Amino acid sequence: TYGCQMNVSDSEIVASVLRDAGYEMVDAPDDADAILVNTCAIRDGAEKKIWHRLAQLRAIKLKHTRELKKQLKRDRQDVSGVFTGLTNGAGDDSNTNTKTVRESFNTKTNTKIKITTPVVGVLGCMGERLKEKLLQHDGLCDLVAGPDAYRDLPRLINAARGLGTGDTSSYSTDHESRSSDESESATGTKTSSGNAVINVQLSIDETYADISPVRKNAPSVSPSAFVSIMRGCDNMCAFCIVPFTRGRERSRPFASIIDEVKQLSEEGYKEITLLGQNVNSYADRSGSSGPSITTKGGVTTNGGFHPELQGSPDTERVTTTAQRADPFVKYYAPGFRSVYKPGRSRDDALRFGELLNEVSEVDPELRIRFTSPHPKDFPDDVLEIVRGKNNVGKMLHMPAQSGSSSVLDRMKRGYTREAYLSLVDSVRAKIPDVAISSDFITGFCGETDEEHSDTLSLMKHVQYEHAFMFHYSARTKTYASRWVFPNSKSRPPCL
Repeated sequence: TYGCQMNVSDSEIVASVLRDAGYEMVDAPDDADAILVNTCAIRDGAEKKIWHRLAQLRAIKLKHTRELKKQLKRDRQDVSGVFTGLTNGAGDDSNTNTKTVRESFNTKTNTKIKITTPVVGVLGCMGERLKEKLLQHDGLCDLVAGPDAYRDLPRLINAARGLGTGDTSSYSTDHESRSSDESESATGTKTSSGNAVINVQLSIDETYADISPVRKNAPSVSPSAFVSIMRGCDNMCAFCIVPFTRGRERSRPFASIIDEVKQLSEEGYKEITLLGQNVNSYADRSGSSGPSITTKGGVTTNGGFHPELQGSPDTERVTTTAQRADPFVKYYAPGFRSVYKPGRSRDDALRFGELLNEVSEVDPELRIRFTSPHPKDFPDDVLEIVRGKNNVGKMLHMPAQSGSSSVLDRMKRGYTREAYLSLVDSVRAKIPDVAISSDFITGFCGETDEEHSDTLSLMKHVQYEHAFMFHYSARTKTYASRWVFPNSKSRPPCL
């Protein structure tokens, strides 16, 4: 597994799907029938690591192929009664994929023996981004599955091994796709290397809420666990590939999250991290969101506003004429905007404030964290819950990306330097012992020395606990990848 915590969580989902299909985990690739690489595509450097790993796995496949050829030669010379054949058709002996499964039948013991060359699959964001291109590199992989196609993996693995398509009724992939191109990509294909299969269809509703993850470690080994609460991202930041590899935002039903947290608490886990590409934009309108939340003052709330946490049960949010004309003020921190109107998904929905409050009530001894948030989704009610709940972590990740308002505008982040600093001041005022971390990108399209200095001054001003910092890496399909700025002396700064 490569990349973010969501990939770790997704690997636990994959393990559950395959366990239910009769597979079991092994410790060494040499012992596997299928080797699945869960990938990251956020930067070019992440993909280079995966290409290198695929080359290593190809060496394992070639090793198995050589062993099969040697065994086949010995069997042909053997007179012991063992006859050998290939289950998925004959082909050129030099082809590593045409002899995925070899069968031997021992006439003396009446037993059938199968020797396999492992299927190598690419899962996740890199698979979604590159699609069929991954299959064009002969021998590197046999299977590609996007983040919303994990239910289909048992069928895909069987098809890649030449064992038939499997029972497709158990592995539905008929979720509505984002585009006709992606729908057409949810198919099998045939390449020069033999059987190759692909499903990169994105979904508008897949959350895997009904699948119980297979945790890598028991609570006695690692007391922390991940709980995925939403998937996808609608922010469309100019530099970011996530909306194209993870699809539209959708949230898990409220009740399913609470049930999973309760189960983890009963199993002995001491810390959970709520996960999402934009975790604090959670908004459940599924209709199965569980009970309404009643405050200590007897007020039932819906919409993320908790009067008792604001200091007075009679406090109400005042909506002025100007606020009603602003589609963002009801949902976001002051001064923050987005490319979409949040009311379309958040009106009458249970939002992150309610969820965080309810999760914290499951077990007062269970520590709660969440990642990765967007700073726009830190309205006052969420900050008040973080402050008021002792078991909610007081370290907030607030990705700034840049300290320059002009760069933030080109990034399409939806806020200015001043709005971000105002939010930081609000956070520190409401949560005095808070620690803040951040993300930063340097060298973004057309960034000048002065704009870079603005980022350095922001870091000095905020005094982050830690930060993840990277040089800009252009991603195809993103808005920024098509920009060219006149101040570039040697090459377009976005490429």
